[in-house]
Amino acid sequence: LQLGNCSLEEVENDSALFYFQKSYEIFKDSTNSSLLSKIYRNMSAVYGQRYQYDKQQAYLDRAIAIRKLMPDKTLLADALAVQANNKLRVGNSTGAEELLDEADKILKDNPDDKENLNDVRHLRALILFQKGDFEEALVLFDSARNYYFKAALLRKYVTLLIDLGKVFSDRGEYELALNNFYDALKLSKLRGF
Repeated sequence: LQLGNCSLEEVENDSALFYFQKSYEIFKDSTNSSLLSKIYRNMSAVYGQRYQYDKQQAYLDRAIAIRKLMPDKTLLADALAVQANNKLRVGNSTGAEELLDEADKILKDNPDDKENLNDVRHLRALILFQKGDFEEALVLFDSARNYYFKAALLRKYVTLLIDLGKVFSDRGEYELALNNFYDALKLSKLRGF
């Protein structure tokens, strides 16, 4: 499972898929629902990177189904945020908001889960920008950006900068857009993303 995670992090999709499939073979009959849900969640991520969205969705649905049955809902908040991001990608902001609301309920009971909290803030900010609520969206974006940077979640930080650049570009604020795109590019090059 860890070799698959490392391969996924390095965007070595074929290797990641190989290791996740091997992990699945080992854990498919396991009573460890957490590990099995992580395998499904990560296989979903691999298929997303390969632009095979039907398989991505199928594995994410499996992960969510397992995580809804688990007593600890922390992992569920992560999967709901991924699902919300997928809904946003296809233009379904209403569906994304419903998933984010569900994730928010889980996160209220888990205040120490800062990463998922800021993933939800990032996605909610994108929705608020679509609705024209720029002030509140910027507050959420700033919160997520600061957290990702301090926690050294640099891929998420770069993704947020790119999203913010797109928002500013759509608003015609090209200098701000370019600043965000440039910072994302500079950090991506530096870190080899």
